[in-house]
Amino acid sequence: MLLVNVADPDHAKEIVGKIVAILVSDLDTTMSETELARRVGYSKTHIRRTFLAVTGETLASFTRRMRLERAAGKLSLGSEAVGAVAAEALYASPKAFCRAFGERFECSPASFRELNSGAGSLLPGFYLAAGQGAHDVPSAIGIRASAEALVTFLYDGFAYGGKLSSAKG
Repeated sequence: MLLVNVADPDHAKEIVGKIVAILVSDLDTTMSETELARRVGYSKTHIRRTFLAVTGETLASFTRRMRLERAAGKLSLGSEAVGAVAAEALYASPKAFCRAFGERFECSPASFRELNSGAGSLLPGFYLAAGQGAHDVPSAIGIRASAEALVTFLYDGFAYGGKLSSAKG
């Protein structure tokens, strides 16, 4: 189910698949909407509207969430310092990272690490937050990107995807 009516839902999902592949492959860099639009082959306005229509989420919030979920995976799998994880997630300070992490996962990075220590994630993109059990897996987003650049992502239980000729432009 698309959140906003678009003229061609299949084409919109294909565009979003391209956007997701690019953003997920470049989480370590800050990419401008102009550069993203160039790589996808559409205007900034078109990619912004299409992404929001299909996912209900802005490009910035999606990228921020993916960085936080990757950081959560690092916290659950290792003993890397929170400050180092914050820097890898492109946060200006550990304090800003801890605030954003707490808003996303409803616990501190240290508490999250303790809850998920050694277990990794339940599924790609899914982690336990404070007060959750394994049966409470959130309907957030999970992403798989194969070597052939076939991208599928789940949003509130609905799969979107697109086969890409090139994940990087």
